[in-house]
Amino acid sequence: MKKIVIYHLIAWFLVTLMGTHSALYALAFDKEKLMALDPLCTERIAHQARDFQNKRFWGNLGLGLALLGVIWNNSGGLSDDAKLGNLTQGLTLITTGAILYYTSGDPVVQNDTLQQLDLTGVEKEEVAYSILKYNAARSKVVRINSGMILMATGLGYALLTSLATKASQSYKDVQYISAAVFFTQGLLAYLYPGQNEKDMDKIDDEVGAPSN
Repeated sequence: MKKIVIYHLIAWFLVTLMGTHSALYALAFDKEKLMALDPLCTERIAHQARDFQNKRFWGNLGLGLALLGVIWNNSGGLSDDAKLGNLTQGLTLITTGAILYYTSGDPVVQNDTLQQLDLTGVEKEEVAYSILKYNAARSKVVRINSGMILMATGLGYALLTSLATKASQSYKDVQYISAAVFFTQGLLAYLYPGQNEKDMDKIDDEVGAPSN
């Protein structure tokens, strides 16, 4: 049984480190400094799991309210096509909500896995640090890629709108506004790090590890 736990730990640790090159920096500082963090890395992971659960609850609440709106709109004198459309949209909201509700998500899985490992003290904090490092690096990649896609979408909207010479000016104005919104969202996402990244930089500063 002890060997199984050790193999599980080794596999989890290697997968986490290989997920990003930045996680390799976890080997470049005194691990004892992890015990001086407040909160500890393990506590931060537990917080991320609780935060994910809360967001999942409110997200499903929003989908539930949207579903009520669909049902309400479906109660009028609509055509059969419109009623079918509303009902299928309602079914989509139900299935989407069910998927979101029953999907644990990475933060929850990571926290559960960490708690199941037979680790304590510095060893447990080291694994927790690697998980946080991986999450921050992945968040950065997703943020930058999403930012570039949103900016490209905004530029695409603007270009297509300018080429649509037969569209009304009022409609083109709306499209230009949409283009500006997409581009601005992308630029902000591209330039400004997320909370996970900021927190990780602070952790690295406190323990003396190189930041990303």
